[in-house]
Amino acid sequence: MTTKDFLMAGGKMGMLPTAMSLFATLCSASTILGIPVEIYYLFSWLIASFLTSHIFIPKFRELGFISIYTYLEKRFSLALRISVTLTFIITCILFMSVILYGPCLALSQVTGLHIWLAIISCGVICTFYTSIGGMKAVIWTDVAQSFVIFVGVILSIVFGFIDAGGVKKVVETVIIGQRINFSDINFDPNLYPLFVLETFNRLPGLTGLFIASVMSGSLSTISSGVNSISAVTIEDIWKPLMTNKLVTDEKQAKISKYISIVLGLLTMLFAFLMSYLTNILVIAYSIMGALAAPIFGVFLLGFFFPRVNSRVSALVAFLTTLLFQIWVLVGANFTRHQQSKRILPISIDGCISSASTNVTINLMNIEY
Repeated sequence: MTTKDFLMAGGKMGMLPTAMSLFATLCSASTILGIPVEIYYLFSWLIASFLTSHIFIPKFRELGFISIYTYLEKRFSLALRISVTLTFIITCILFMSVILYGPCLALSQVTGLHIWLAIISCGVICTFYTSIGGMKAVIWTDVAQSFVIFVGVILSIVFGFIDAGGVKKVVETVIIGQRINFSDINFDPNLYPLFVLETFNRLPGLTGLFIASVMSGSLSTISSGVNSISAVTIEDIWKPLMTNKLVTDEKQAKISKYISIVLGLLTMLFAFLMSYLTNILVIAYSIMGALAAPIFGVFLLGFFFPRVNSRVSALVAFLTTLLFQIWVLVGANFTRHQQSKRILPISIDGCISSASTNVTINLMNIEY
């Protein structure tokens, strides 16, 4: 297996499986559980998707690099390329550890499986097929996981409408409860796990299908993340720093597999550490937002400001923005006096049995 086969599936994958893999990668477990409260951001998603598909993806496709960070060296400098790559790696590892820990905690609450055993099982399985099969294995497992996600979500929608009395009744209920209010986009705590457990609990196997959907979202995100980090580590750090050593393509592919194994172990280790923290998902998304913004800004600078050619200026701008974002991140999460939030009533009294309620509350605590 060559490096191109391992990291890019030989560049021969079809459009449909690639699209489904992208969907499964972006549809993580947190997305499945948290998407109902983010529906207010539908229009921003549409705008972002349109700009990404019409501006950035065609540009990256035209460049033809294995890693998009190669562009930063061609446009600015190697130092900027490595700095951005390291920022991406740190962000991705932290996010993958949260994505692994959250669903494993939900799985342990529902099935009684020990949380550490759940993390090790899911982490080893994901690391195994990612390190053995590379991108091709990631894409085809993502395709299968996409079907599981689709079935779980669609069934929850169908049964939800049936239980509520139809589409018209649902619309009337959300209007009376003031749940459709586009002038207020503050997040309410996520009640989707409660809804699913109450709806699926009456039919054997459906609750397990929902848990499988959540785990599928988690595994697809982690496998793609491991493959991506392996690619950028080889292309953006190892190759530029080892220019004096001639290494065969087969050996590079073998090194990529070793990196995938190490990344899988690191993800499991950080997932264990997450069990000692609180509000992990909020912190993870905050870190992603804070560290991704400077990376996005560097690419905007390179694409749309051709007059900026100074290597030092681009690096200084990136580091300055990164430090500012970290300062904002720390201030937003660790200041003593946070701004109070107005939320709608979320009482679950009388909804389901106490056992199911305890599981649901634990699932909700994973997200917020």
